[in-house]
Amino acid sequence: MFDLSTDDVLLVSAETYLGLEHVFPAVIERIRPPTGTSDSPLRMLLFHSFLSHNKSVICYVSIVDGMLSKGDKVSLAASGQSYEVLDVGIMEPELTST
Repeated sequence: MFDLSTDDVLLVSAETYLGLEHVFPAVIERIRPPTGTSDSPLRMLLFHSFLSHNKSVICYVSIVDGMLSKGDKVSLAASGQSYEVLDVGIMEPELTST
């Protein structure tokens, strides 16, 4: 159905924990690391955003190149509108400022 080789499929069950020890090594082995550089101009992909009662709008982005810091000004390619970055963080699983 998915045109996968049976050699590439992991036998895993989250319910019974069968094969879970093979998941992270497979991810590290099979998914290539990011190719961008922090010296390049900022390029990022906005893939989700939502309103928050205490932080206004929270945006989930994937940074392709460059760096993003609190206080930076960013603009959306589609609308051209500019915004100030009020905070930068990661999800681990809670939002943590960095």
